[in-house]
Amino acid sequence: MKYGFAHLSFKWTNNAKGNAGVTVIILGLRNINSQPKYLFNGNIRKEAKNINAYLLDGANVVIAERALPISDFPQMKKVICRMTEVH
Repeated sequence: MKYGFAHLSFKWTNNAKGNAGVTVIILGLRNINSQPKYLFNGNIRKEAKNINAYLLDGANVVIAERALPISDFPQMKKVICRMTEVH
């Protein structure tokens, strides 16, 4: 399966009172073939050679899992906050 088209993020609205903030993307999946692929951004349509997982026209990029950090930042600590401590 491949992405055949992708509508990039857009704000979804409806007629309900107090609309929730909803952002939507639309993806079209298809079998692998040589037909054109398209990226849509609003009313602009751009042909793409390949639509990757980041919804960009580019190579498929996979970020490998690492056991160690790539920087020397200190490790984040887990902090538990009880509701009685919040002011």
